[in-house]
Amino acid sequence: MPLLVAMVVKEMQTWLRGRLTFTVFGSVVLLLCILFVVLAVRVLGPEANTPPPTTQPAGGSNSVNQFIVANRALLLFASMGLCLLLTSAAVAPAVAASAFAGERERGMMDLLLLQAPGPGLIVVGKVLAAFLFSLLVLLVSLPLFGPAWSFGSVSSDLITTMVVVVLSSTLLFTAFGVFFSALLKGALAATIFAQCASLFILFGLPGLYLMAQAVDAGDSVQGLLLLNPFVSVLSAGGSASETLARLAPPAVRGMINVPTPNWVPVVSAPLWAVGSSLWVLLAGVLMVGSSVAIDPNHRWRLRSRA
Repeated sequence: MPLLVAMVVKEMQTWLRGRLTFTVFGSVVLLLCILFVVLAVRVLGPEANTPPPTTQPAGGSNSVNQFIVANRALLLFASMGLCLLLTSAAVAPAVAASAFAGERERGMMDLLLLQAPGPGLIVVGKVLAAFLFSLLVLLVSLPLFGPAWSFGSVSSDLITTMVVVVLSSTLLFTAFGVFFSALLKGALAATIFAQCASLFILFGLPGLYLMAQAVDAGDSVQGLLLLNPFVSVLSAGGSASETLARLAPPAVRGMINVPTPNWVPVVSAPLWAVGSSLWVLLAGVLMVGSSVAIDPNHRWRLRSRA
């Protein structure tokens, strides 16, 4: 345990002293501010002084705008959360993809493997360090959630869902970065592959579902939506999901309130809990694969050669 803590501290110090650290922080702040302004202009438009309706919008633009104003706190919070997930998918893999770049450049990979108690602990330390650093970068977005509270309260269920989804998905994105860093020698190639995998989780899976839905085969790939953080947030349940479903396009409404598959042990478990469990499990599998990839004398690799 002390060795693991020392590894995490050492990695954190390396990233915090890096030349690109403040560039990353500044870029994240700028990106989130731009996204927030675009969303805020839509949610807090000139209709902000219109009295909110008490019923579901009938479909007219005026009623839809009034409905948006009536639920602006929820929409601001959910929109900012989705922007945060997008930022996590871009930042976490990029940070973690350089996990083994320094050791390889200095020719210290063999020395690291000899000194550490095992490749598994090395990978865990790299993942934890990149995970904590990514969360530190994401913390700069907290002030942007303030307007959501200024227009009304947000349910505790949605806040819990958002926190769990961001933490577990960021862990998965970090594991992607470390995994490709273990497989590939170049940090740039590892970053590209890790970000492509993360963005596929965010946008590729819903795209596959919409394509399958267009040919009346949406149910066959609906289970893949369990791995999508966006769907987990939108399917938080209760009034939040109902409100978001009313404003979503008809083709996207099928991704909200996705039923829990029969193969899930706890059928009544919410979608975000099932998805978070799968992300953590997949992150563990990637860490095991990373430990095998960095150790040329790993018993599994030796067994496959034999």
